[in-house]
Amino acid sequence: MKTKAEHSIIADAIHEWHTVYLPCIRNLSHNALKSYGEGMGIYIDFLESSKGVTSNTICGECFRKDWIEEWIAWLKEVRKCSPQTCNHRLSILKNFLRFLAHKKIQFIKYDCDAAEIKKNAAT
Repeated sequence: MKTKAEHSIIADAIHEWHTVYLPCIRNLSHNALKSYGEGMGIYIDFLESSKGVTSNTICGECFRKDWIEEWIAWLKEVRKCSPQTCNHRLSILKNFLRFLAHKKIQFIKYDCDAAEIKKNAAT
């Protein structure tokens, strides 16, 4: 039996997280949904521009702790985001990874690793 490719699992999870979980289960407002969508989009943009990841090559390894930490540095240095914005973006990604780990146990390592990443101190 052929298993579903990781990139398809992740794409389906992003879609379900944004269209079902966040609005229906978490009951987030329209503005919060927009913010969560933008936050995830910014991480995907980072993967594409800095790591050469495409929609067909995204996989669990794209959510490694070191890559997420590089993304936070990229947010600060390239996008000039404040510590508060970086923390918010990190929270969004952690929320998705927790959702993904609950959907597919094979991704639990990335949820656990992301949970170890500390928030930035406000300056």
